[in-house]
Amino acid sequence: MSAMLLLTFNSMQRPQHDQLSLDYQLVERGLKVLDEVAEETQSEIVRSFRQTCAGLHRDVERRRAEANVMADNINLCA
Repeated sequence: MSAMLLLTFNSMQRPQHDQLSLDYQLVERGLKVLDEVAEETQSEIVRSFRQTCAGLHRDVERRRAEANVMADNINLCA
């Protein structure tokens, strides 16, 4: 769970870093593992943690998309 949290926060702090694809894959896999653990244990704590990470992951994706649009707009003006 610690690794999942660190990956998610790293992506939030640096949404355009050079290991973007790997981080994305690792977070997606981590979310699947948390789904499995929550299902097996019926733990509300794990479900809540998973929901928090998923929400942060969506925020990162939104920020990346916004940054890409801004970069494209800058390139069009140049």
